[in-house]
Amino acid sequence: MSKQEKRVSLKSIAQFPDKLNTFAMFLIVILYGALLYLITSLSFPPVDYRVGLKNLDYVPGKEAHNEEINPFVLVRGTVVNKSEDEGKVDLGVQYRVYAYIDAVENKRPLGVKYFYSLTDKEGKTWFLYESKTGTDTPVTSTPYRRIVSHYIVGSNIEIGKDAITDLYMKVKYNIGEEKNKVYKVTEKVLGIRKSELNAAVFKTEGVLDDILEVTFSFKKTDNEKYSTNFTLAFLKDIENPFHLNLQSWIVSKSGKIYPLLGLYNYRSPKKFYPTLETTVYKYVQPEYIYLKLEFTDHENAIRRLYYKTAISDLLGE
Repeated sequence: MSKQEKRVSLKSIAQFPDKLNTFAMFLIVILYGALLYLITSLSFPPVDYRVGLKNLDYVPGKEAHNEEINPFVLVRGTVVNKSEDEGKVDLGVQYRVYAYIDAVENKRPLGVKYFYSLTDKEGKTWFLYESKTGTDTPVTSTPYRRIVSHYIVGSNIEIGKDAITDLYMKVKYNIGEEKNKVYKVTEKVLGIRKSELNAAVFKTEGVLDDILEVTFSFKKTDNEKYSTNFTLAFLKDIENPFHLNLQSWIVSKSGKIYPLLGLYNYRSPKKFYPTLETTVYKYVQPEYIYLKLEFTDHENAIRRLYYKTAISDLLGE
């Protein structure tokens, strides 16, 4: 190649960008962006929060009896006014989730670590809490000793209309010579439809056969709100393993239904009541409390309690 030809070639290369039209430049930018996106996607795969925990060996509570440890959960719903405009009411539910863990009978798990999570109706997973340090079972002679009590793992969670559908609990612990044992359980949250509110199955007595009783308290706190709580009491000694879920709701005078208090994967045959009361604001205009309870015995027979009580009766009005 002559020196003249080389100069022409170099000049052509130098002028190459100027010879491209606008459309060609646009295609190059698009191809470059696509290549960059592909490299980034392969290097940093996106987190899919809708995958959830369904395929990670979590077993429904009534099918997953553990003879050493029992993680359970209390879910508290508080109806709040989300509107920032004075005089306007836009009601929504804030959830608080509390972890509890009991030792079974006189067993003594050590170094207990725990993980709690939930999913909503849209399939979104909410990873709530994972403990970093282990907790030992207290040294007492009392059976069903409480390892973790009323520890808040989720505060002021606003899920809106897409309510909680599933709860997940995982514990890791040592016992005897066995190390790093893992127990994973999931629970479906009980629901209620508006068409059920007038069903005859809902009784005004919170007693399930001769097994247990659920009672609610409801009292005025001040001019703006009430406070409420429940107690679960057993009417006789329960000698065989069992599984219990319950969920309650506030029903307003206009027929709106709001989640109140839920207890899931409870297995300890002793009285339970939440440490803290739950606030119910007067602008909710509460009229009834409804409750569903499922008790599964050691033979997998399920007994159900459907209960409702008028707020006015609880207030003694």
